[in-house]
Amino acid sequence: MPKQLRNGAVKCWFGLSLFGVLSGCGKQMTQSDLVGNYVADYSAAKEQLTLLSDGQFIQQVIIKATSQILATNGTWTFDAADKRVTFRDDLFNILDGFGQPKKQPASGIAMLPVIRRFGHIQIGDAPTVKYKKQPNS
Repeated sequence: MPKQLRNGAVKCWFGLSLFGVLSGCGKQMTQSDLVGNYVADYSAAKEQLTLLSDGQFIQQVIIKATSQILATNGTWTFDAADKRVTFRDDLFNILDGFGQPKKQPASGIAMLPVIRRFGHIQIGDAPTVKYKKQPNS
């Protein structure tokens, strides 16, 4: 293998390794990593979701069209192998399956994926509703 080609391969491997470390690919997420405040701000509502270290959550939703405030709480768990958080009680779901506001928001059980990108944690991967962890929380 010519020296120039080998140097290029080493630089590429180093660059990919550095990218993996900086993007958080190498660190396994734990339940304590998820504890904190999250915000989802989308066309129909603005939500604040707080995950507490004792497995409890608090959700507050402001419906933008009416300024109606909805609040609930319940319990949550994290499955590190599946990278999913499960809300066992009463998480509000504001949008229908087509991304439109429901006439009457419903609460219930929800299982949402957890994503870490470049050190930032996000709950949910739907195009419309993504709970983004807030700094210093």
